[in-house]
Amino acid sequence: MAQPEIGNADNLSYEIEDINGQPIAGIEGSLTFASLSFNYQQRIRDWVALYLYGGLSTRL
Repeated sequence: MAQPEIGNADNLSYEIEDINGQPIAGIEGSLTFASLSFNYQQRIRDWVALYLYGGLSTRL
């Protein structure tokens, strides 16, 4: 079964401060990510099964 997930953060702003409390660097913008995973299980015998898992995550 495929399980998609999507997330978004608009107007992201993060400042890094030095020892004196003055901002010296910052990150601004938006962040979008997507994740997709896949699970599959097949019974081969009454006592054994094959299980497959795959996943993909990306940042846009």
